[in-house]
Amino acid sequence: MISGTHHGNGKGGYVLLMSLILTSCAALLVFGSLNQSMSWMKIAARQEALESALFVADGGCQLCLAYIMAGNPAPASIAGSIGEGAYTARITLSSDTGIQSYSFSSTGTVRGVRRVVNLDFVHSRSWAEYAMWYGRSGVIYFQTGDRFRGKVHCNVPVYITANSSPVFEQLLTSSSATWGHGPEHAVFSNGFQLGVTAESMSSINFTNTASTQDCLRIQASLIVTGATTVGMSGTNFYITNSKRGWSNYNYGAVSPGTLTNGVIYVATSGTSIGDLTIAGTLDGRLTLVADGNINITNHIRYAVNPTNAPSNDALGLISRKDIIVDASCPRDLDIYAHLIAEGGLTTSVNDGMFTVENYDTRLSSACGALNVFGGIVQNYRGPVGTTSGYGYSKNYMFDARFATNPPPHYPVVGDKYYCGGWRDSP
Repeated sequence: MISGTHHGNGKGGYVLLMSLILTSCAALLVFGSLNQSMSWMKIAARQEALESALFVADGGCQLCLAYIMAGNPAPASIAGSIGEGAYTARITLSSDTGIQSYSFSSTGTVRGVRRVVNLDFVHSRSWAEYAMWYGRSGVIYFQTGDRFRGKVHCNVPVYITANSSPVFEQLLTSSSATWGHGPEHAVFSNGFQLGVTAESMSSINFTNTASTQDCLRIQASLIVTGATTVGMSGTNFYITNSKRGWSNYNYGAVSPGTLTNGVIYVATSGTSIGDLTIAGTLDGRLTLVADGNINITNHIRYAVNPTNAPSNDALGLISRKDIIVDASCPRDLDIYAHLIAEGGLTTSVNDGMFTVENYDTRLSSACGALNVFGGIVQNYRGPVGTTSGYGYSKNYMFDARFATNPPPHYPVVGDKYYCGGWRDSP
């Protein structure tokens, strides 16, 4: 009896012990699974917050851009909320390039989780990025021998002359939805786009002082009225202007800072038409703007030729009417500059062209090549020669430096901005 009773109690204790062990193991498994689930939930929640914070930080950068596009000054700081998050952003103005550019740094915070987004080299499009731009010239023809190393845009149908092979090293765009003719034999290194939005030079601000950031007249370090002649000779440039009483006045000597980042504006007042006559060699950075025509009477060159060596020389020539190569210019003429013939000062549809005087009566043998190193923007396509043996042959080369470092205070194309780089960090 005793022996049997003792055996039964041991078995019951053993079962109870095993039950306790199994229950504990099950509890541990449940606890472990619950703990793991909670960890996963925390990870998922943090990941969701990180993504939300990134969205908020990026939104802060977009609001920085809206701030700049509204014409507000920089540097500046802005802050606010987007959804359940908050952002703080800093706008920095960069001065290391000819294009006015900005850097944005935005921190987004969602439920205590932070992300930072940086946009570098945010800048508007400069007209100097174009090797060639045409407004309303009816049609435009390209043929063998035409080579463009910068962007080309036309607000008209593009015709590639039959069996011709012009070369476009950058993007060609046209507002026409169809080709006039071509493009079977043309070479497009960066492709082409048809049917793009037509562009306008209306964004070029000559005298609207309400917009201080882009008004060329406000940016000018010198304003002269009436017919003006500028002769450049290195860091010296000589101005003749009767209103000022100047005759070959060496303005470069008395105001050397003008050649660092300067703008000279030749204005029209009443019957005193703001025509500019220019020639010579420039050592510096300068933009010349004229209410009237710009007349080129001889070579325009840089002290350091960018095709041979690194050069920091840059010239912009902007006319509210036409840019005209004078009939007295020499054979194989060099024009080192970016040219804009805006043509908006009058209502004539033919205004706003780059052209050669007597292009159809001066023999090609006397003219040779027209070497433009820079770019040409014109509202109406002006002739420089004919296919029947008169005028200049074209040798147009894009100054690639101007894509990111145009002449001083060069006007921008509308309200489109580019970003040089996007970075984020936790």
